[in-house]
Amino acid sequence: MAAMLKIAIQGIKGSFHHEAAQKLVDADPVECVTFQDVFDAVIKHEVDYGVVAIENSIHGSINHVYRLLERYNLWIAGETTLSIEQYLIGPQKVSVEELNSPDAEVRTMFPAFAQCELWLEENLPLSRRAELYDTAFSVQNVMDEGEPLAVAIAGKYAAKEYNGVIIAGPINDDPHNYTRFILLTKQRQVAEHTNRTSIIMTTGHTKGALYHALGAFAEAGINLSKLDSHPIRSDKRNYSFYIDLEAGVEDEHTRQAFEEIRNMGCTIKVLGSYTVEE
Repeated sequence: MAAMLKIAIQGIKGSFHHEAAQKLVDADPVECVTFQDVFDAVIKHEVDYGVVAIENSIHGSINHVYRLLERYNLWIAGETTLSIEQYLIGPQKVSVEELNSPDAEVRTMFPAFAQCELWLEENLPLSRRAELYDTAFSVQNVMDEGEPLAVAIAGKYAAKEYNGVIIAGPINDDPHNYTRFILLTKQRQVAEHTNRTSIIMTTGHTKGALYHALGAFAEAGINLSKLDSHPIRSDKRNYSFYIDLEAGVEDEHTRQAFEEIRNMGCTIKVLGSYTVEE
């Protein structure tokens, strides 16, 4: 019998990372505290895959993940997007009114607090806040403690995993709250008919370098779905650009565009090429 694949996730079982991992590949989750830990687990062959959030529709790009992508030679083999709905979860049913007290405490990670800021200000202005490293861990924490006035903010997936009681929700301020997750692997994998390629491009010091490089994609008929600039620490005059192309890395027009851009003195690091469902 073949051994079960393993996938590193930031957080614990029941987290949004765990939910995303289950959508991407059939593998046992390996819990990690930080994004760095996920990358390290893949690099060291402790797992077959890793999954990390890379972008949120409210807060934008997760810059730390982009820095890790630049530093490590890992391959993006897939992606998925989750609709993020946050819920108030506790060990037993209590009213929101009872929780609006200095004796009550709400626990979750910083991004979840930020996503529910207005709801908390309106409904629980008196309760204390305690920041933890993961939404699912906050549910596990309040369930282990069993204190009725200690509650967590997390998704339904976490409530189900730890038998938590949903007290209120969804409580996120913006109903259009989505997070994009990417699948990482040590080995380069290019399936047939890939339709997205992620790269890091660094331009030269010539005037109009970025304009001309982007023009090469336009001339090749390649649409860019994302363009992020990040300063290069060792070069104050220059930037790296993280770009998502709506094309496969092995497509002829992609190869031609890359060749033209490199001839301009730009560098390109291909982070991955994968299929995104329309």
